[in-house]
Amino acid sequence: MVEVFMRVVGHKNQIFKLLELLQGQIFPSAILFAGPAGVGKKLIASKIAKHIMCEKTDIICETCKSCILFEANNSPDLFSIDGANVLVEEVRETINKLLLKSFLNTAKILIIDNADQLNAQSYNALLKTVEEPRENTYIFLITSNYSKLPQTLISRCQLWNFNALSNDEVESVLKDSKFNEISAEDKKILVEFSCGSLENVNYLREYLDQVVEVRSIFHSVCNGDISKALGYIEKLKKDKEKVKIHLGILKLLARNELSEQKSTLLKRKIAIFIENISVAEALIFERNLNTGYVLQSIFFKLANAQNQPKSLADDFEQLIDGIVV
Repeated sequence: MVEVFMRVVGHKNQIFKLLELLQGQIFPSAILFAGPAGVGKKLIASKIAKHIMCEKTDIICETCKSCILFEANNSPDLFSIDGANVLVEEVRETINKLLLKSFLNTAKILIIDNADQLNAQSYNALLKTVEEPRENTYIFLITSNYSKLPQTLISRCQLWNFNALSNDEVESVLKDSKFNEISAEDKKILVEFSCGSLENVNYLREYLDQVVEVRSIFHSVCNGDISKALGYIEKLKKDKEKVKIHLGILKLLARNELSEQKSTLLKRKIAIFIENISVAEALIFERNLNTGYVLQSIFFKLANAQNQPKSLADDFEQLIDGIVV
């Protein structure tokens, strides 16, 4: 069983402690995996679920009916929900199924990804099941935004924190044959700006040709030079899809810069810039504000931020009212 989990990149301490709970048959009925997106939380939850449901007691055998159905994504006792894309009726229906007797006489398991994006009605529907768990019924909640979960739900789950992957761990993933077509130089870029997330690696991989340009603009503006950014904005503002991509890249570059900064002022300056990107996304794509004007605003605020970095939200308070950023 340990060999199966050793294939997971990172989080060895969490994995071994989770295995101890499994082997001691004291695994919690409701468990919350919190940490950055794309670091393996859902993968680990899936492997734990497979072990719990396996007809053998101390290994993942891969040969029993439960393991075979699990691998085929056809297990009648395993349910998955994406909180970012689910209706409350679907949540209620899934919970009702979860409470029925196991088809395979093992366990019934629900994995909820993006649990922080469920609505209030869905949380209420889930809460009773978490409060009064059935025997051999387990719920995994997975979140990259722990603070948005209701405290009533958090308090009834066992919390496990997962950190971003190290650069060495990201590099080990990039040695896989599916990354063979990527040059060594581009792999360095992916590692540097991934922020320890394989989700970010896959995102940046698609836009590697644009990362260098965005990085150059970002560093120029950080140093107070807005001139290069103005020409860049003029080209970019005509293509909203490209704007969305470049704002995503900018956010990752800024987060990487934030993690490396020692100066408290510079850290605050970049943190405000990251917040401003989120506000800019809301203003451009939800409020349909002039793209060029919004982009100029965030770059000017970054270039001119001295002792008091300023939030874009202060300038557009009424326009962003009600938007979650």
